[in-house]
Amino acid sequence: MRGKSIVAIATAVMMWPMTATAASPQLKGTYAFSGMATCLYSGGPFASNLSPTVWPGFPFPNPSGNGIFTSSFSVEGMRTFNGDGTGSITGTSVDIVGPPSVNPRASVANFTANFTYTLDGNGGFNSQVVPGSFVLTSVLPVAGQVITLDNLNLDGLIGNNRSALTLASTTAVVEKETAQNFAFVPSSVTGGAPITERYRICARARGLILMQPGDKEHDD
Repeated sequence: MRGKSIVAIATAVMMWPMTATAASPQLKGTYAFSGMATCLYSGGPFASNLSPTVWPGFPFPNPSGNGIFTSSFSVEGMRTFNGDGTGSITGTSVDIVGPPSVNPRASVANFTANFTYTLDGNGGFNSQVVPGSFVLTSVLPVAGQVITLDNLNLDGLIGNNRSALTLASTTAVVEKETAQNFAFVPSSVTGGAPITERYRICARARGLILMQPGDKEHDD
C-alpha cells in the first residue's frame, strides 16, 4: 500500500510541470504605461561597433549638424494585449534634444502601433512592434508631421498575478525612422536630395499597470 502511495506521489510530481505549462496563462487586458528613454541618433547606418555616423554627403553646402545627437523622452499611454500574441499601443511622448546639439528643441507627439508578444514560461515575455505599424504624429511645435519606425523590441517581466508588468531594452537594437511628409534635412541644406531617413539606438524602461482585465473566460 505504501509503495503504491509513493508511486502516485512521484507520478503527480512528474506531471505537475507539464500541467502548469499547459495551463500557463496568456497576457490579456489593457495596461496603462509610462516611462523614459534616451536615444543616440546616427545620420547614416551605425558602424559595426555601434558608433554613429554622419548624414550621407556631409558636409552640406549649408551644414546645420551632422546627424549625430542624443534625445530623452517620456511616454505615457495604453498597451492592450489581446491574449493571442498580438496587441496594440496608443500613447504620447515628450522629447527633449539638448545642447550640445546645434538645434536644441522640445517636441510633443502622439503615436500608435501594433505588436506581437511571446511568453517565455518563466515569468518573462518579449514584445516586438509589427513592422510598418508604428506611426508617430507631431503635435508641437509643428503639428501633423508623420514619422514611421521599423523596429521596437523590448523584454518584460510579469508580476503580481499579471496586474503589473515591466518592459525595457535589454540589447542595443538599431531602429530606422522615416519621415513621411517632411524631410529631416531639406534639399536646401543638403544641396541635393532631402534626407528622410535616420537611425537610432534607444534605452527604454516602462512600467505597466492593469487597467482593464481581459475576458477571463478566454484568458488561458
